Amino acid sequence: MVKTASLLVLLSITVMQTTFSCGNPALPEQDQMVRLAKLVIDSTQLESYQTALKEEIEASVRLEPGVLTLYAVAAKNNPTHITILEIYADTNAYKAHLQTPHFIKYKTSTKEMVKSLELTEVTPLIPSMKISRLCAVLHGRGAIQQFFQKKRRASLDEIQTSVNMKKAFHFAILLSVALSVQVSAQDAPIFPKGEKGPNVHHVGDVWLHHLSNADTIFKYNIAVATFAPGARLDWHIHPGGQQLLITAGTGYYQERNKPLETVHKGDVVKCQPGVEHWHGATPDNGFTYLAVTAPQPTKWLERVSDEAYLPTPKSSASSLTPEQQITELSKQKWQWMADKNADALADLFHEKSVFVHMGGSWGKDRELEVIKSGGIHYKKADIHEVSVNIMDNTAILLNRITLLAVVGGNEVTNPFTVTEAYVKEGGKWKLGSLSFTKLLN
Repeated sequence: MVKTASLLVLLSITVMQTTFSCGNPALPEQDQMVRLAKLVIDSTQLESYQTALKEEIEASVRLEPGVLTLYAVAAKNNPTHITILEIYADTNAYKAHLQTPHFIKYKTSTKEMVKSLELTEVTPLIPSMKISRLCAVLHGRGAIQQFFQKKRRASLDEIQTSVNMKKAFHFAILLSVALSVQVSAQDAPIFPKGEKGPNVHHVGDVWLHHLSNADTIFKYNIAVATFAPGARLDWHIHPGGQQLLITAGTGYYQERNKPLETVHKGDVVKCQPGVEHWHGATPDNGFTYLAVTAPQPTKWLERVSDEAYLPTPKSSASSLTPEQQITELSKQKWQWMADKNADALADLFHEKSVFVHMGGSWGKDRELEVIKSGGIHYKKADIHEVSVNIMDNTAILLNRITLLAVVGGNEVTNPFTVTEAYVKEGGKWKLGSLSFTKLLN
């Protein structure tokens, strides 16, 4: 979890910056640049990233008058997911910020720590609640003068300063709630988390809550299992089978002598009776599912080795046929598109790639911009059928999917046949073409 001290330091920086930026109450609000930076951090380097971020924010608010606010929050149940509110006096202040030594140092030192980055320019929905408005109020009451003159004022003035600073602190708290409300709503569990289980048949922290036990009419048990990042069950067998309904996070599922599969919220996994398998969270994400299980006792086997849990890219790829590699890459692509992971997609898309939609055709740069901006949000692709044909260094994949997308702010669901063409360059498959054909039925 993100350390409380670190969050308090970042919160304090924001409150201080709110006060400092009040020095110019006439600053035009319409010129300000406001945006959100959403990052996913490598869990093994999270503490180092927090240190670098704290150092960069402190330097920016201290040395740059054009940096009005830098405020960072982390998802409560997933601390590797960080959102930063950035407010600059104008675009020139932002461009100047990018050239400062402290920002360049931060960008260089954290390059390998950041797994994905999404930048979104935003407009405040309630301008009267913007930080600059609050600053104007504080300025009018002499809060800044009282803060810096300290004991040169009477005790009554110091008390008034304290009250004003508390108001700024409370505003920062409200801002934090506003930024995190969507994440909290999405991550809020439907059922109780239950009791943390003893580490007998698993590694890491796992919570279990039994919802319903089998009886003479309903012959299955239902339970909720919640995994912390990195937690996993041992190899095991369900004599009567089991179904997993993934309700949150990202996890792994693997059957004996078969490739490791990545599963996401909304997926359904069918563990066949008598088949040896294991499942658990990924190293960087928590994982929750509803388990519907036949009442026969589970047969537990050996621990899942670190090699099986974290296979090297080379050994993982070598265990798959080219057709399987393309199928897994296509599946991963849909998840990257749902997550708006433009960095991963930029590496996958060929420089000359073409994208054919119902509304038109365009190239790589525009497709990435559409994904980053949310012009088209590929929210969830349910894959029904997949076929792959490989010819030398070219692969053609046909998907029959049902796509839930957000277009122009409206959710739409359509059935498509999607044609994907891949070319192999330098030992890596690159997406050369993606074409959508809407199905009538």
